[in-house]
Amino acid sequence: MKLLLPIASSIGPVYFALQEASIIWVLLWAALWNSLRWLAGWRTALNIALEPSDQPASWLETHPAVYMALAFVTSLAAFMFIHVTAYVIVRHII
Repeated sequence: MKLLLPIASSIGPVYFALQEASIIWVLLWAALWNSLRWLAGWRTALNIALEPSDQPASWLETHPAVYMALAFVTSLAAFMFIHVTAYVIVRHII
């Protein structure tokens, strides 16, 4: 499953590049796939963030909503960068 998701999500930028669609569609595709990834794994990430430890609680442990929002935004930025890069490469090839 960890390999299937990136392969499936990379179909979008290639398809949009071949159809000469706007880059907006690529960004929407990346946002959709990132949202699906986030919905599938938010509980695991939250449980890891809230694990009890012997050390004093950090700021992110006392504010888990901020931790989850930061995780979503950073992964969204990475997904968008990868998808736009694939889109640009395919557009330059054809």
